[in-house]
Amino acid sequence: MWIFLAHAGFFSVVQRDGHPDQLVVRARDADDLKRLKKLYLPTLGETIRLKGRDYPVRAYTTKEAFSSALALAVKAIEFTNFKAETARAIGAERAATYHEVWAILHHLEPRD
Repeated sequence: MWIFLAHAGFFSVVQRDGHPDQLVVRARDADDLKRLKKLYLPTLGETIRLKGRDYPVRAYTTKEAFSSALALAVKAIEFTNFKAETARAIGAERAATYHEVWAILHHLEPRD
């Protein structure tokens, strides 16, 4: 699952191999994991750094804790424009990157 949070960052979340109740929260920027932990998921485990991986930083959590964190993130939505809020909360460079992703995904819309 890919998740973009205006106040925390970008994450790829998958099940932890061999642990059916746990998730691996993967990121490309360790600061994203720090923000996620601070804002929504205080029980997020220690950040692990791995070289040569698609997502060089990751941390472990439970499915229950992560679902609660997502509920908190949803309840915190008070903005009307995601990219503008990302620019305010994380920075213009991050918002520009998200805009690039948005533009690529725009190609999924059916053509008239």
